[in-house]
Amino acid sequence: MQYLVNAIDYCSESGTTQEAVAMNAFNKKLVTMGYWVFAAGLADPTASTVIDGSGNEPVFTDCPFVETKECAAGH
Repeated sequence: MQYLVNAIDYCSESGTTQEAVAMNAFNKKLVTMGYWVFAAGLADPTASTVIDGSGNEPVFTDCPFVETKECAAGH
């Protein structure tokens, strides 16, 4: 089983120094235990595009918002 973990990014100063230290410690623990798969950053939400693939054809919307209960987003 694999999980997606989203975390506050400290590059845009949206998280505190304490949060950054805790995230780094958590990441190191994942690596040490062999659970780490990969890490990647996301662009600023204002640069996002929502793709709705629930219909016959995908619908692209240039905006950072999506009408759903679940959403993965980041900076």
